[in-house]
Amino acid sequence: MTDNGNFITLTEMADGFSEHNLKQTGDLVDKMITVYAENGQVIQYQFKDMHNLSYEIIEGEHKGLGESVTYIATQPRKGYFYLGYVDQFNHFISVVLDFKKNIASLISGEFPTDETDTLPIFKRVMHDLPPHASKITCLHASLDTPFNDQTEKHEPSTDLVGQMVSYSYSEKDAYLHIYHPNNLFTWACFSGNEAELADTDYATFLKLDDDLYVIIWIEKVLHVISTILLDFKQMRSSGAMASYAGKDYASDILMVPSGAVIEKIKAPNLTDLKPAKLS
Repeated sequence: MTDNGNFITLTEMADGFSEHNLKQTGDLVDKMITVYAENGQVIQYQFKDMHNLSYEIIEGEHKGLGESVTYIATQPRKGYFYLGYVDQFNHFISVVLDFKKNIASLISGEFPTDETDTLPIFKRVMHDLPPHASKITCLHASLDTPFNDQTEKHEPSTDLVGQMVSYSYSEKDAYLHIYHPNNLFTWACFSGNEAELADTDYATFLKLDDDLYVIIWIEKVLHVISTILLDFKQMRSSGAMASYAGKDYASDILMVPSGAVIEKIKAPNLTDLKPAKLS
């Protein structure tokens, strides 16, 4: 833990954090994939090599814009891919590619700036705003065919509400998660660079398949946005997290891979607990 007990930057937190990451997949190299989002946006991806892709927005907002970016991609389970990159607007983009159903989930994370983050947490909640200043947009999408009313979707899930899960990112970095109702979770670092730090933040889940989920969480202090696939058959997580690299909003957006050995902890399901009665 830091000497003054404060939170540390994503750069400091992620130092030595990669021991249990899944390997970058090469199965997307030389492929072209078109993602049709439910809002009419169409994005075409061309995977140039193991670490670089180009994309172009074919339809929708910013039509005609494109660029080349570095990316993170893993294949946690056969037929399912995680894709993450930071675009030209400093948005953290995650795409969950599901070739079993030929669908996708397109997640866009937007970080606060000095111009947009003008209220302290107290005033945010008193104005009926969420305590976190980062924002996410999650869109259902189809792969290589236009989205329509019959397109399947990765539906929101409450399967993990009330459960506790440990995440071991390396031999020294490990956390405990407790998942609550109303899109909240508590994280606590019990070993590593953030040891003895904890908080309760926003989290939501989409169910991809049996024992396979994507968790999206937003931290209100460091503005970290994480998009992580959880495979409870393999007992592994895989994805990425992003936030400011430094200690102010002038620093670059840093994206780092995130992979852990996960384990469900035997503990009371919090949703089953009842207040004690006076005897």
